[in-house]
Amino acid sequence: MRPEVIAFRELDTLVRNLSDQLAGYRRRALSAEARAKELQHEMDGFDTLLGDGRTEVELAHAARDVAIANATEVAARDMALKDAVQRMTLARDLAEAMLAERRAADVASAAAAAAIAKGEASPVETALLAENARLRARLAEARDRTAQMVERVRFLRQQMTAGAER
Repeated sequence: MRPEVIAFRELDTLVRNLSDQLAGYRRRALSAEARAKELQHEMDGFDTLLGDGRTEVELAHAARDVAIANATEVAARDMALKDAVQRMTLARDLAEAMLAERRAADVASAAAAAAIAKGEASPVETALLAENARLRARLAEARDRTAQMVERVRFLRQQMTAGAER
């Protein structure tokens, strides 16, 4: 065989091998490109999920802050209610003591009134009757203040109950 034919066959074989290799490289490049697009699409989906997750976390933080504010408000109302209950208890004790004093004063006043009616009243007994009248006025005033305090405590309890239901 002639040397040009041998060289031509070698060249033809090399070109075919090169064509096969190029076709393989092209298939691999197309496959890699398709895989890159698929990964990009998945990455976009993950970015969306990440954004949604961040939004949910922000909403959870906002809800937590609202819950903390509500708990702080409830605690403040609870403290105010306890203070009001304590003041009401003190006012009730004072009113009971004043009522006991009034009953004792009424008994003494009745005895003094009986003595005055009989004409046996002394100036001291007359002064005591005047003092009793003054004390009764103070007692009525204290009773009114106690009733107001009880109403305030009732109102605060209603507010606490309404606040806790929120």
